[in-house]
Amino acid sequence: MKKFLGIALVLALTLTWGVGNAMADSITYTIDNPGSALSGFAGPYATVTVNLIDSTNAAITFNASTMAGVTFLMGASQVADVNVNATTWSVSGLSGTSLSGFSNGTLSDGGSANVGSFGVFNQTFDNFDGYTHSHDSIVFTLTNIGSTWASASNVFVANAQGYYVAIHGFACTAPCDPAAGALTTGTATTGGAVNTPEPASVLLLGGGLIGMGVLNRRKETLA
Repeated sequence: MKKFLGIALVLALTLTWGVGNAMADSITYTIDNPGSALSGFAGPYATVTVNLIDSTNAAITFNASTMAGVTFLMGASQVADVNVNATTWSVSGLSGTSLSGFSNGTLSDGGSANVGSFGVFNQTFDNFDGYTHSHDSIVFTLTNIGSTWASASNVFVANAQGYYVAIHGFACTAPCDPAAGALTTGTATTGGAVNTPEPASVLLLGGGLIGMGVLNRRKETLA
């Protein structure tokens, strides 16, 4: 019986590891480093989540943040910026959402560009026009052409100044009103990232730990 339980536990843990690694993994970057124009407002200003779909495709989501009664909508030139860890890539599914009262702006590929004081990012996007066309969310998919990404944390790489992602944002009093105008506008970035574990992977790991507990209790009973 002990031998059977041991084999079962090993199989369960192996399955947990395999399923967890087969699933798309995720990483979230917090944009909390402001340029001079946004420095008077508390961050974070936005988050950027990378979901690795497979070794060559990653879904990217920019979400605006609200802090201390101020929302940081994303708009204008260099609205969303990343430094892609690939020599060649393509972009698909570029779209954004806007708050009630705002007009959804036209997003376009801005190529490589300098973003404020944060240096050059090799993939930027522009939004037409300004504050009244700004976004609270921007999504797109990156496809790595000719190479692969081992994990979500490999999709982006730091630029020459050490930054991974950036935005051009409008600070507005929440709930934002397009007629009231923005408090200010400027850029923000971050140099770090926070891992976000997949819920299913956490559940599988929990199941493995429970299995270990059951086995230990069984051993105590047999003893």
